[in-house]
Amino acid sequence: MYDATTDKLIYYIKENVKWSLHRAYEIFDDQKQLVCTVKSTSLLKAKFDIEMNGLDSNGEAEKYEVKGNFSALHFELLNDKLQIGKVEKKIVWWGEAYILDIHDSFNPALFTAMVVIIDSFIGGNKNSGFGNGI
Repeated sequence: MYDATTDKLIYYIKENVKWSLHRAYEIFDDQKQLVCTVKSTSLLKAKFDIEMNGLDSNGEAEKYEVKGNFSALHFELLNDKLQIGKVEKKIVWWGEAYILDIHDSFNPALFTAMVVIIDSFIGGNKNSGFGNGI
């Protein structure tokens, strides 16, 4: 993911390949530092864990919860039950559009990287959406 104004790398996404039934992706910054991990935690329904690299003020890893209607790609990202942002998929005459509503205090590029991963989990490797197959 690049900054459109400077063409500088902001984040990159890497699949964490392990012998596991659950897929996981890691988001790294431009300094190759791990920022967060996004994991699929259920085989039967869409359920995800997002864990930031580093500790919060309580000395614990900061975690995010994803809730919503994943088949319609309409969900929200919560931190300690507070909404950080939400995603809504719209069908328009030329295809699909995604509306990202991100709280001012959260990094929009990081939020977008998380959404790309979640879209990949939901859509598999189909050729639809804005990140499938990463």
